[in-house]
Amino acid sequence: MEHDRQKFGKKEPEFSQLFVARSPRLCRYVENNIGTTNVSISKFTTFNKVIEQLEKVLPKVKSVRDEFPDGQLMNFSKFKREIYDGSGDVDALIVWTNIRSFIKGSIEALKNPNCFIAEEEFFSHEHFGKKRCRFSMEQRRFVYKVFVKYQGKMKEHDLWDNCDRIVSLIQRLQSAKTTDPLIFQGDSWCKWSKIYVDEVQDYTQGECLLFFHLSGAGNLFLAGDPAQNVVRGVEFRFEDIRSVGYHVAGNKRDLIPQKPKIVNVNFRSHAGILGCGE
Repeated sequence: MEHDRQKFGKKEPEFSQLFVARSPRLCRYVENNIGTTNVSISKFTTFNKVIEQLEKVLPKVKSVRDEFPDGQLMNFSKFKREIYDGSGDVDALIVWTNIRSFIKGSIEALKNPNCFIAEEEFFSHEHFGKKRCRFSMEQRRFVYKVFVKYQGKMKEHDLWDNCDRIVSLIQRLQSAKTTDPLIFQGDSWCKWSKIYVDEVQDYTQGECLLFFHLSGAGNLFLAGDPAQNVVRGVEFRFEDIRSVGYHVAGNKRDLIPQKPKIVNVNFRSHAGILGCGE
């Protein structure tokens, strides 16, 4: 962030930076170490806070849901209690992960007018090969059967999940670029020069697409470790981030994210601790 401030801050009057993490404690730590500056707009905040701010400032769009009461949220606990308790052949968390990461949270789902992928596409190894979706065809059939029940329950009781909320924000953002371009100017939550996301392994493709829309392709710095996933329901690969980049960049191939750089130096544990793990 400091490098970008020095490079762009004085050249671009409206240069802005947004640091995003799931943890409020991590946001405070980064802010205390990096600090703010008078040459750029800088904010350090959680992903939930970003969503809340966007929902406040984005114009409403007819036929796009914009209210998400807590009492109608479908989370993993509610899913296990009311939809599928894991008593079948597939663990409940595996089913939940497939729904969140692939059936509703993938870039393919966001391209679909229904905002979820069709059964045939989910079964297709062309779109969801073994490296990306590591489940057998039998497991996929079972998962989709549960998903159909899931969607029926959601519609019947007017429930929502986090995938629905992200889709709503993306649709409202895209609409606002045409109807309300002024909200993307100045100190705005809707447009950032650079966005830095930590623990990116805890975000679905749909959530990453939201970051792309807020900063533009080529202005994201994403850091994470796929082995340290914390959020339930996310199946993450850095390759899938590039897929989102391809979707956003269109014909501008220079804006597609580079292949991830691997940090081989461990800054968290000293050699003695690492030696015990070998």
